[in-house]
Amino acid sequence: MHLTEESLQQRRQRLQELKDRFEIYKTKTSLVSEQECELERRDLEQQQLARKKMEQGARLQKERQELYAELQRQEAQKTPTSFALPPTTTATFGKVSEQEAIAWLRQQ
Repeated sequence: MHLTEESLQQRRQRLQELKDRFEIYKTKTSLVSEQECELERRDLEQQQLARKKMEQGARLQKERQELYAELQRQEAQKTPTSFALPPTTTATFGKVSEQEAIAWLRQQ
């Protein structure tokens, strides 16, 4: 009977060791799972930030183009008419129409 008692005691110890190891495993697994969730959350945040930066860059580029176009329109309005080009020749062998010549002379 004494042997069986020892055997039971050893089994209880072994069972307790297995329970302890299982608790450690669960704790480590839980920590790893939390870390993985945190990494996924950070990756998602970085992707969202990169998308926002791209959208902002595109928006700024569009604004820059619109402002540049507006500046060109304003500059075109400021340009004096004295820099008008002479009338172009037409397909009539280098002759300029009378109306083009008169319009060009009026600008001078």
